[in-house]
Amino acid sequence: MSYISACKTSLAVVARQAPGGRTTQIIVLVKGEVDVATSAHLAAAITRVVETQARGKADLVIDLTHLRFIDVSGINVLMRAARQARACGGTLVLRSPNRAVRRLLDVLRLDAELAVE
Repeated sequence: MSYISACKTSLAVVARQAPGGRTTQIIVLVKGEVDVATSAHLAAAITRVVETQARGKADLVIDLTHLRFIDVSGINVLMRAARQARACGGTLVLRSPNRAVRRLLDVLRLDAELAVE
């Protein structure tokens, strides 16, 4: 597992190869806050791990268990990552978002765009 950190956000990235080697599951653990000051860092981390860990189709799991806050710039990063994953035949799932994040997704009507588990 590799760790990437910024002032208000800490990211841990885990990549697992699925049996058969055709799909890579990438888990990005996001801790702290994602806002206009840190969203570019999250985007770069997701892009970097997909490019280096996934050789082809990637299933991204963005684990939000320890996320305290996310603003619209962070939501935009997640939307772009979901579109990129789908374009390559993969998926993106948000794992364990807190109530405030779920409410934001509902208000923005993104529940159809971003899968939540």
